[in-house]
Amino acid sequence: VEVKLKHAEDDPQMIFESLNSTGLDLGPGDLVRNYVLMREREEEQTRLYTTFWEPIERDFGGAYESRFDTFFNHYLVLQTAQNKPIKADEVYPRFKVHFQDALQRGTVDDELTRIKRFSRYYVRFMLGKEGDAGLKGSMDAVKALVDVAAPVVMRLYEHYENDALTKAEFIEAMVLLESYLFRRLVGGEQTRGLGTIMTVLANSITADKPLVRFKVALARRGHGQRFPSDVDFEQALVANSHYGNRYLRILLERLEDHGSHERSNTSGYSIEHVMPQNPVLRPEWKAMLGEHWKDIQNEWIHRLGNLTLTGYNSTYSDKPFQEKKTCEGGFNESPLRLNQFIRGKEQWTEKEMEERGKKLAEMALSEWPALEVAEQDVKRIELEELEQRTAKYSRETLEMGEETAELFDALRESLMILGGDVREVYHRRSATFHVLDPFVEIIPRSRRLTVLFDLEFDELDDPGGKAQNSNNWSFITLAQTSGGVVMSITDLDEVAQAAQIAKQAYDRMQV
Repeated sequence: VEVKLKHAEDDPQMIFESLNSTGLDLGPGDLVRNYVLMREREEEQTRLYTTFWEPIERDFGGAYESRFDTFFNHYLVLQTAQNKPIKADEVYPRFKVHFQDALQRGTVDDELTRIKRFSRYYVRFMLGKEGDAGLKGSMDAVKALVDVAAPVVMRLYEHYENDALTKAEFIEAMVLLESYLFRRLVGGEQTRGLGTIMTVLANSITADKPLVRFKVALARRGHGQRFPSDVDFEQALVANSHYGNRYLRILLERLEDHGSHERSNTSGYSIEHVMPQNPVLRPEWKAMLGEHWKDIQNEWIHRLGNLTLTGYNSTYSDKPFQEKKTCEGGFNESPLRLNQFIRGKEQWTEKEMEERGKKLAEMALSEWPALEVAEQDVKRIELEELEQRTAKYSRETLEMGEETAELFDALRESLMILGGDVREVYHRRSATFHVLDPFVEIIPRSRRLTVLFDLEFDELDDPGGKAQNSNNWSFITLAQTSGGVVMSITDLDEVAQAAQIAKQAYDRMQV
């Protein structure tokens, strides 16, 4: 089919989309490329393609057809601050809007430079093309667990290349991401919605202390998305059934390499039950386990304490314990550190399985570390987000009469001079004053102020006797906080008394 177009009259991209609508479906990546290039004259199309798009295709190599559309979904999520993956049929329409916005801020070259840069991040992570061994190792560990973590890794890459994140911090972030994902897998947590979790995490990582912000974002995940604690992780390792789960080989191989600078070659080894999983146990096993052998087998068969890697022939799987130790390639000949405990035992009962499970779980706690984040960092970022959400409010938008305004301004001045760390946040009908946590809230009324202080009433020093215990109030209208002390102010003398109480609340924040 040959179509002749009139320059400056016909839109080649619109005609292309119309013609293609009855032909083979094009992926979002093809549509995006054509949308960008076909807007330009032929010479400019050639320059843009050879400068930007051809290197992208070359980086992806044979994976371009299967991977580029997924990459571009992630790219658009990051550029438009979406908090969930974009549906495939929405990628192209959203890109057209994004592209027009981008042209308001820069040029076609600027946007294609960004696409090229982020595609490089994606290729390094998903296609294993990172050249730095330390970074690649931490990335491969994440990629072995899930394939939806690319938005987080791409965002971290961005800050790394912009020198906002050091290599050590990048690796630490990847280790924490792997630990978060692995602990949840071991604990049997839902993986549904993981793509949304990853996009939310990615968009929380800004150039201002990106590692801290990533840690805080992990710490603030809700109950169903939380970072499992050491207690929960250890309990899951010891008590859950792990056989048949895709993470099991990763778990056993990592435990095998625990504390060693060199990795063991376990490619020829298979996952094995020490106590056989065959429900028809041999007499030797029944005698060793005791009269409750069936219950013990059912409870412990797939637990960590009974699972290992072995190189012996599978025909030995159901053999008695001593025979599994002494057979060719058995536990006594095994070079694996994972089997040292087993080699040293003369019997294999519930006691030995429990002991080994706890030892291995303790090792796993350091392989997949817990999240440690300073409470102050969490509060600082929460306050920043509150300030962003309430940015449309100010002293000028807070409605109050002239008399109330005089009281408000006098008390506000007293609060702001308490220290350089005091920050004020305005809401629709009140104002809160913070040192990370709010310590005072002022609510203007028709001819008075209601003031809440973050103090315990029994700690209060109130010579004027005007303050009250807020616990005696069923609720306080328009209040954003729940301070323990409340006071009503109707004149400037009471403002001075309130300022003294506010200082007590402020000083309490400094402890």
